[in-house]
Amino acid sequence: MPLLHRGTFVSGGITKEFGSPDKVQWGKEIAENPAAYRWEHDLAYFNFALPLIDCDPERGLSTVAILLRAMETQADADPGDLRKFHWSPIAMAYRCMSLTAALARVPHGHIGSYPDRWILARHVRFCGGMLRLQAERYLGFNHAVFTEMGLMVAHALQGRERSARRSAVRVLRTLSRCITTDGVWAERSPTYHIHMLSMAQCLKTSGSLPARFEAEAVRVENVMREAMDAIVHVDGEVAVFNDAAIGDAVTPSSVGWVPSAAPRDLVLTDAGYAHIIRDRLSVIFDAGPMGPREVLGHGHADFLSIQVCIAGARVVVDPGVAAIAAGRDRDWTRSAESHNGPTYGGVEPAEFFGAWRVGWSGTASLSALVRHSEREVELAGTADGYSRFGGGVSRRLIVSDDAVLLRDTWVPIRGRQMVSRFIVDEAWRIDSTESALGLRHHSGARAQFSLTTGTLGSIRAVHHFPRGPSEPCLGREIEFLAPDGLLELEIRAL
Repeated sequence: MPLLHRGTFVSGGITKEFGSPDKVQWGKEIAENPAAYRWEHDLAYFNFALPLIDCDPERGLSTVAILLRAMETQADADPGDLRKFHWSPIAMAYRCMSLTAALARVPHGHIGSYPDRWILARHVRFCGGMLRLQAERYLGFNHAVFTEMGLMVAHALQGRERSARRSAVRVLRTLSRCITTDGVWAERSPTYHIHMLSMAQCLKTSGSLPARFEAEAVRVENVMREAMDAIVHVDGEVAVFNDAAIGDAVTPSSVGWVPSAAPRDLVLTDAGYAHIIRDRLSVIFDAGPMGPREVLGHGHADFLSIQVCIAGARVVVDPGVAAIAAGRDRDWTRSAESHNGPTYGGVEPAEFFGAWRVGWSGTASLSALVRHSEREVELAGTADGYSRFGGGVSRRLIVSDDAVLLRDTWVPIRGRQMVSRFIVDEAWRIDSTESALGLRHHSGARAQFSLTTGTLGSIRAVHHFPRGPSEPCLGREIEFLAPDGLLELEIRAL
């Protein structure tokens, strides 16, 4: 953060040197590099204000004020699309929250800081006024929560207690309405689940929520915190399903997640997530819809995908988020082809267009858990997105202490290859034999993929994006073919 005092901003693996805070430019980086969207988000949202002021209150406040003046001065010069980005309702809401929190941390008695405080407070008042007209209640879900929360904070800063209470109630009602019956944020992104849980916790302690709503706020926080066990890996970071990225939200532990101390089976049928934890192996299974029918923009066609950890290290991983701007990388990110559920060559179970749009879409459903013994359980899911082409897919998992047996089935579609592809993280070295694939982690952990029905297609180098577009990681994609519509594969910890 001290680099910002010199006009250097670092975020998401991207460093940009402007020379001084007053020369920082909004929009230039993203115009030249679409992968810098997250970097531009972080710059425009001013989330850095709080740690900057905590580090050095006087200098931090001065730097934030200089940056705000630069942003306001450049507003008229922004190209149209970028102005919408930096002055969007959600960006203004974030600045309301970030700047108000920063102001609260400036120690009293810093006389020289008063002009800079006024600049921050004036910006919050301006953004709050805009949010009174532009809060994205019509979108619902995370946009409604973020923008109404920003408006609540702006009202509170200006002493508008009745208006702040009204916004607080709207936030709570949206949170209550937008979680599944088993507590998962309905957009089904683990990252957004943590964002929304943190909003629930902030709301509860804000002082703006009327007392008669406090019990509901406690309920929402509790069910969302408990549901995290289904979408957080044993390594303490989120499972990267849908539009999720490690580091995009606060850590799971900071909002109350506690690792399981013993083997556990957690099945959230309404949300469509299951997490089976054993001593040496854990599996998270996604057999739910892309998201709420009204807003599918953050959903991917990852129907029936799994993520596997062995000895606490991720081995079978999700492709992550290669892009959030429209284009080929965004299409790949959202496609079934890039995920490890059973698929067909050349057809998709949903229609994607633009960065966030979805036309028709299939869905998936999760069966109840079947217990074969104390430590062996069975799960199954089906997906219907290929029914319009005459197809259908299902996946059955049997998880024991040290292995997961996977059984994929397809209804054949004429002329379409039936295939499942798995991305293995680069930390695992793959050695191929005729009947099995041996894997060795750099920590010394070992695993094996054994195929009993189906054929090995190819192994190729790919990138995956667990931390978002600007931080690609290497991996290997293993392709398995099912010419007869059946694939049986065992993933075993050795």
